[in-house]
Amino acid sequence: MKICNRLAIILFFFLSPIPLAAGNIDLAAGDMYITKGFDLKWTGSMPRDSSWLYLPALENGLRSIRVKDMDIPSLPKRKFLSLRSFKPEHFTIVTSFAITQERIHGPVQGIYVKDIGQNWEVYINGHLVRSEVHLDGEGYITSHRNYRDVLIPVNPYTLKQGQNILALHIIGDPTDVSTGLYKNGPYLIGDYESLDEMRSEKIRLVLMFTYLFVGLYHLLLFFYRRTEKFNLAFGVATLFIFFYFFSRTYSIYLLIPDTNILFRIEFAVLFLILPAGAAFFDLLLFRKVHLFTMIFTGFYVLLALLVVAAPTPFCVDILRIWQTTALIPLMYILVNVARNFIADVRTVHGGGEGKRSFAGAALSVLGGNVSGNLLIGIFVIVLSAAFDIIDAVFLSLDIGLSKYTFLAVVVGMTVILANRFIYVHRQIEVLNTDLEEKLHELHSANDQISLSEARYKALVEGANDVVFTLDEEWNFISSNRTMEKYLKIKQKEITKWNFLDLVYEGGDDVSMNREIVRETLEEFKREKKPINFRAELTSAFGKEPKVMRIRMQYITIEGKNEILGMASSEVEDSLLKYFITEKQKYIIENFLITADEVSRRITRNLVRYLEPKSVDLIRLALREIIINAIEHGNLHITFEEKSVALIDGDYMELVGVRQNDNECRQKKVTVEYSLSPKRVIYLIMDEGEGFDFTGQMNESEEVNARNLPHGRGITMARNVFDDVQYMEKGNAVQLTKNFSS
Repeated sequence: MKICNRLAIILFFFLSPIPLAAGNIDLAAGDMYITKGFDLKWTGSMPRDSSWLYLPALENGLRSIRVKDMDIPSLPKRKFLSLRSFKPEHFTIVTSFAITQERIHGPVQGIYVKDIGQNWEVYINGHLVRSEVHLDGEGYITSHRNYRDVLIPVNPYTLKQGQNILALHIIGDPTDVSTGLYKNGPYLIGDYESLDEMRSEKIRLVLMFTYLFVGLYHLLLFFYRRTEKFNLAFGVATLFIFFYFFSRTYSIYLLIPDTNILFRIEFAVLFLILPAGAAFFDLLLFRKVHLFTMIFTGFYVLLALLVVAAPTPFCVDILRIWQTTALIPLMYILVNVARNFIADVRTVHGGGEGKRSFAGAALSVLGGNVSGNLLIGIFVIVLSAAFDIIDAVFLSLDIGLSKYTFLAVVVGMTVILANRFIYVHRQIEVLNTDLEEKLHELHSANDQISLSEARYKALVEGANDVVFTLDEEWNFISSNRTMEKYLKIKQKEITKWNFLDLVYEGGDDVSMNREIVRETLEEFKREKKPINFRAELTSAFGKEPKVMRIRMQYITIEGKNEILGMASSEVEDSLLKYFITEKQKYIIENFLITADEVSRRITRNLVRYLEPKSVDLIRLALREIIINAIEHGNLHITFEEKSVALIDGDYMELVGVRQNDNECRQKKVTVEYSLSPKRVIYLIMDEGEGFDFTGQMNESEEVNARNLPHGRGITMARNVFDDVQYMEKGNAVQLTKNFSS
């Protein structure tokens, strides 16, 4: 750390502003005039009337000409933190300089201006030598040019022996601090190459990119060791420093010529350096970010957000707020580091042989402990930052002491963190000895795992059934190759599909397939118990659906819930050829899932006497009749209520509410059927109040003709069965299907 401090001193003297060369003409040391407005004829001679404001020569050559500070009549005044912005106005600054014939015909001359804004033009003897004016038709600035270290080559034909006139045409908000020559020089005329060498940024750019390298290096360290969050904070803080200093170079104008954008980037990054630095110190010393750091981080983030969209003068006011408050977090950091340093000094003073004095312990900690190194670094930063703030507010010297002390401290911090990393790395090497002894066992275990994985892959990929995994929103995560065999969906495209998208809906089924499967899956999601159900799945090409038996269960992979599923084709009943007759009776509760299951159960043996397509139609018609018994009979859901619920998309919620009703939940649906070689007879009875089945059977024809989204159960049953008879009060129906001989 001592080496870093010495390096900082060397860098300061080496990179300080270079003294003016003897041959340069200091424009600030001569008389200057300024007035409001601009006329091209003013650029060729010195002012002679009293409308011009006279600025006498200064011996030290340090002068700023900020329009807002000039005693020019009728200039608007702006209040602090006012959001008002003023239309750009035109101003003219005129001065003179003398030049010899030898200099005119010698090396190319150049004009060097330390800072100038917001839009501007430079004239010599009435000739335009550089223009940075970007205005729209109404006179507003479209692209700002608040440039630093401006160097303009001068055509020798614009110069003359003896007195020459230099005129600056300034355009900008008269209340903005950057309108005019807003720094204390220098403003020079001299040999172009010498001036270009004087303003060279090569060394500064090398140092700035050192910040970039250090920042990226510590970000990589953080990604390598995620527990060491101080590396992240240090890397971010260093990158912010790089972006801040780089935004203040003239080289960046090649990338971003509009300084209104640069101005906001510079301020926003500046405001975020302190929070990132404070977080680094907190994490390094205390392993956590303190509440105070979080509070002023939020405050500075707010300031950074404000400068993104606020008017430029308002942003300068925000900068003044930052400059006023910045010493508070700096002092907070200094106090924390000092407290940690004192604790280490006391430990050294009271430990060991007890022969060290307190002063000796302090010197030992300063040179050999992290807290001592940090104390030196933060003390240097606080002093340099305080000087730069005072310079920005009062002196306008633009020395930028912080960029050199920051570099020294950053390099020192990097050395500290590197030593810490080396220490940890050595500890890891010690542990590696034990790890190497266990590697053989690990390799053996990996071989067994690889073998198991190969067997598992062969088992899954070679299975005749479709094997798949889903997330909890029923989106496919993976599947085996059998998916393409059955449903024509390629493995690499399976993640684009949702399971419910594969559930067949069409024909007269009126979307009930998908709703029933959705209810089945939601119950499975709530219960987390394995399920087994049938579903009609359609292929990716929308062809004829395929009835498949679906089995699902929850599994946990890397701490996340996934669903393992298997889909297999329905297996033909080998005993069906021996089947003759059967009678069954079911009493079911008011669940649509059960309606689907029982309709499948009481039609599965019909294929003994009917074609499969006819059996499917009978099953669908029965399911509609059973659902009618549940909905309209036991749950008292009217036709109009169901219509509204289907349109609003909350039909299943309506069914759920009625299923939980104390009166409705007690009611059951009775399903009886008798199957013989001649016919099948079904009796479906609910415990509702019944209905006017004579009128309803006539209305069902109208519903079917109007193509409504439901209400076609009776029509479907009459088309499928040979005889449909409602009995008693309309809460029981008998359906008969005769078999042809």
